[in-house]
Amino acid sequence: MECLFGFTKHGKRCLRDQKIRKAIEAIDELIIEKFCGNYSLSLCKWTGPKQLTVFEIAQFVEHSELDKVLGIDSENFKLVKEEGQDAAIKRLNTRKNSQGLLELYCPIQLVEYYKPYRCRAWEWMLSYRNILLISCPLVFLAVVILSKAYLKQKISKRAEQLYIQVCQTLEAKSQNNMTGGETWVVASHLRDHLLTLNERKNGTVWYKVEQMVRRDSRIDQYPKLVKGESKVVWEWQV
Repeated sequence: MECLFGFTKHGKRCLRDQKIRKAIEAIDELIIEKFCGNYSLSLCKWTGPKQLTVFEIAQFVEHSELDKVLGIDSENFKLVKEEGQDAAIKRLNTRKNSQGLLELYCPIQLVEYYKPYRCRAWEWMLSYRNILLISCPLVFLAVVILSKAYLKQKISKRAEQLYIQVCQTLEAKSQNNMTGGETWVVASHLRDHLLTLNERKNGTVWYKVEQMVRRDSRIDQYPKLVKGESKVVWEWQV
């Protein structure tokens, strides 16, 4: 007993060859996914054909080069292609057009199944557009408020770090009192030494540091003539 194409002999029975079966299923799935996916796009107001003829389906499979992907020789692929197309056509609705050609239509259940995610997202937004119109401004406002709160907290934390560095620098400088050296530091010089370039452009961080220094009784600040220019200096009170 000889088995037909696509079947292999197992004892006294002919069973479907696994490679051929998977190839037929792949062609069937490719046609349905391509056709029903495009059909669903037309329902979502995007470009996509509402129907295709059997000839157009055959042309699509012919140019897909599935024989190379599936690893099937050209002779066997012709038979596999026909079976795959027949399997796909059985899952679609058909009717003849005015020219006598058989046109294919995708059933609604397949349209829903193969509907692209962008189409689903668009439908979801349309369904909840009233809620979105109300919630989007609220979400945006919440994001703005949270962003400002986060930035404020970040600036405060950075200012505290800089304030500690200022205190450490001034306290170390005060040790020069024993050797007769300078015990003060020009505030602007210390600022430029501690801040990054971006922080120098935005004076918010250093402004907070200056506020902390003013409230600290251990630090004295006063104007001083330095190299012919009046500068504000900070000095640690020993």
